[in-house]
Amino acid sequence: VAADPNAEDAIVNMALALVELGRLGEALDACHRALELVPTDALAWVSKGVVLERMGRVEEALEACDRAIAIDPNHALAWHNRGVRLGAKGRVSEALTAFERSLSLDPTDALTWTNHAKALMQSQRLDEALAAADRAVTLSPLNSGAWQAKAIVLKKLQRIDESLDAFDRAVE
Repeated sequence: VAADPNAEDAIVNMALALVELGRLGEALDACHRALELVPTDALAWVSKGVVLERMGRVEEALEACDRAIAIDPNHALAWHNRGVRLGAKGRVSEALTAFERSLSLDPTDALTWTNHAKALMQSQRLDEALAAADRAVTLSPLNSGAWQAKAIVLKKLQRIDESLDAFDRAVE
């Protein structure tokens, strides 16, 4: 970023790296800088939402997702993150709608399938949750979160032996 302080993509990537380092204030400043340069960059809005969520500012994070979607209604990650934020607020039905929209745009995203499965579980739609978790582990067989989601739904379905097998896969 020092070589080209107006390199908006680099600023967004720097913000995400700062999030990983736990330097949230600096990450938010970087997002603001990127959005000053290109206010219509959906990914910059998504990134700002990630930072705000990590700061515990869930409502503002949701607003950032909504801004990204307003800019690019086909931004799968924005829809995914909207689902996560809505789920965190207990708005499960809306979260499911967001996950379904994200999956319609990118049906290969294992994380979205995993989160969709969790939201379906919250809605007591266990057979659908299992199908979503199965899709997640098919797409990403080494993803422990996907295996854990599958194990939990199997447990809720009283399929205990299969649940234990899935928990074993989650911790491998």
